[in-house]
Amino acid sequence: MRLSSVAEAFGRFHSLSELQLLLAKARCNDWPVTVLGGGSNVLLNRRLGGLVIQSADQRVECWPAGDRIVKVRVGAGKNWHQWVCESTQYGHGLENLALIPGTVGAAPIQNIGAYGVEVGECIDAVIGYQISTRQVRHISRSECRFGYRDSVFKRELASDFVVLSVVFSLSRQFEPVLSYGPLKA
Repeated sequence: MRLSSVAEAFGRFHSLSELQLLLAKARCNDWPVTVLGGGSNVLLNRRLGGLVIQSADQRVECWPAGDRIVKVRVGAGKNWHQWVCESTQYGHGLENLALIPGTVGAAPIQNIGAYGVEVGECIDAVIGYQISTRQVRHISRSECRFGYRDSVFKRELASDFVVLSVVFSLSRQFEPVLSYGPLKA
C-alpha cells in the first residue's frame, strides 16, 4: 500500500549478540520493541514509537537426519520465496509455498500456507529469543501448536519472542502435494 511510516529507532541484527545489544538499548530507553519480518501484511502507524528490529541473518545450514529426511536450519532474515527456491537443493516439501511474501522468521508466526501445504508441516523447530526471560528457546513443532494461520507465537509468545532461525525437515524424495482442488484438476 506504500504507506509511509517512520520508526523512532530501527536496527537489523545478524546474530544473537547483536539482537541482545539492540534489546538492551530498548530497555535503557524504555522503548517498546516491534519485530518486523519483510513488512508484508503489515500496516504501521505513520510514526512508530520505540525500537523496530529486523533479522538480517540469511545463513543456511544442512545436515542429514536419516535416509529419508534432511534437516535445514535457516536464518530468520532469509527471504521466504528465495528460501523455497533454494530448498529444493536440500530436499522437498515447501514447493507449494513459493511466491508468498515475507521472511523465513515470519513464516511460522501465522503458519503460512498455500495449495494444500502449511509451513508447520515441514518445521521441526523454531529457535528464538524470549524477550521477557532473556533466554534462547528451542521450540519444537508440537510446542508451536500450529493451526490454521495460527501458532503459539500469535498468542502466548506474542510481542515476547524474536525468531532467530527455523529448522525444517525436508524429504529427500519429491512427492508433489496435489490435494488442493485446482492443482488436482
